[in-house]
Amino acid sequence: MGWDWMAANSGDWGGLMLSRDSGKTWAMLGAFPANYYISAIVIQSPTSFLVGARAHFHSRDDGGVWATHDGGASWTRSLTRPVYDLVALDAGKKLVLAALPWVSAVSSVLLSRSGGSDAEGWEPFAEGLTWDARTPFYPTFAVGKNTVFVGALTVNPAKLSDTASAIYSRPLSDVSSPRRTHERLRGTSLARSRTAAWSRVPGGPARLDRDGMPKDRMALLVHPADDSLLFVAGNADALVWRVRWAEGKWVPSGAD
Repeated sequence: MGWDWMAANSGDWGGLMLSRDSGKTWAMLGAFPANYYISAIVIQSPTSFLVGARAHFHSRDDGGVWATHDGGASWTRSLTRPVYDLVALDAGKKLVLAALPWVSAVSSVLLSRSGGSDAEGWEPFAEGLTWDARTPFYPTFAVGKNTVFVGALTVNPAKLSDTASAIYSRPLSDVSSPRRTHERLRGTSLARSRTAAWSRVPGGPARLDRDGMPKDRMALLVHPADDSLLFVAGNADALVWRVRWAEGKWVPSGAD
């Protein structure tokens, strides 16, 4: 047991496994460091992929992103901060977003334009995110044809049973457009100069974490043929919602 996310990270912390025959057999990738809580994987090619980790078994703050370009025989660590979700946004898998849990809003989303493998390549991409002055735990992405979303159940760090939720959207064109200035993440200094920003998805219940326990994730899915339709699931009895997000129209599953 514990008082923070380490209490919820149950399961196998043994490492990373790979199948090359559609899941019939699996082999351990022994070169990947042991005892990490792996939370995200991005496949860039048959031999190149990224792995995000939320924490280390012995340290809640020891997470990050690792990249391999030789099928897992060797790894390079490009980020040394806990990461919950990773998503590639372009066909070439060079534009990668990382969602960071239990951090301030301005640090909660990072962008890499170099496929996530360059330690100097991560830059802040959190303009417009506020999380209502709360802390996001387990933030997650959903990607449509023209829009990217990030959502999270959130918590008041001074009272861990005080939970809420928030979802934001942003045009993919914001991600692919050239930077107006040279931005990089260096230590805790975050330079922000873009004019574009994330926009809060309006409407919906104030709290999608009904049991008041900051240990669960929100589920997001964009309709494959209709960017205007987002599916959202919360925790406990928060149900599943069909959301016309631009209109702020939330319809619980089964209501029609």
